[in-house]
Amino acid sequence: MSSLLGFSYSHGRDVASGRKPPSTVGGDPTAVVVHFSPPSLTAEQYDAILARERELGVHPVDGLELEVCFGSGDQMKVTVVYESMEAMERHANGLTPILEDMRIDPGEPEVAETHNLIRRGE
Repeated sequence: MSSLLGFSYSHGRDVASGRKPPSTVGGDPTAVVVHFSPPSLTAEQYDAILARERELGVHPVDGLELEVCFGSGDQMKVTVVYESMEAMERHANGLTPILEDMRIDPGEPEVAETHNLIRRGE
């Protein structure tokens, strides 16, 4: 069983919701999008998380395609695109203890496989 901040996968489905996790298409890993909409997150808290991740060598994780933090006040949101479910899980393994230590509730992340990912020049 794997877990991303409480979103646990087992036997091909999310334990809590029964949803299927992101998979592969044509044998290639499918990119995975994770959207965090925490109950409360400031830019300062996000910056502190990122600094701690970099200090510990957790971020940027191999397989990170894109990370964007947006919003204002204490309503910042974070969306991350990983090249595969495995990359997402590697990042979660390092990120989860940091969030717990900093007592930051990431909320229930939305996890979805991509239908298409377009990069500049492709």
